[in-house]
Amino acid sequence: MNFYAATVGCSRDNPHEHDLPFGARSENTVYYLMNTFSFDPFMVSVDISRWQTEFKGLNAGRAWRYTLTLQLSF
Repeated sequence: MNFYAATVGCSRDNPHEHDLPFGARSENTVYYLMNTFSFDPFMVSVDISRWQTEFKGLNAGRAWRYTLTLQLSF
């Protein structure tokens, strides 16, 4: 088993805007970095993601999200 693993990625959702009512989410984008450390039987994961959501007719929403996960496998 490897001690360290990293994952980098991006996800995007862009529906047809003519199908959406006013105020609906018109585009969602997320960029993320996941860091996983394994200490058998423990696993620690630190995740960082940057979210942006566009709304039809409204201002965009932006956020940084941080997640810490502690796992015990048995």
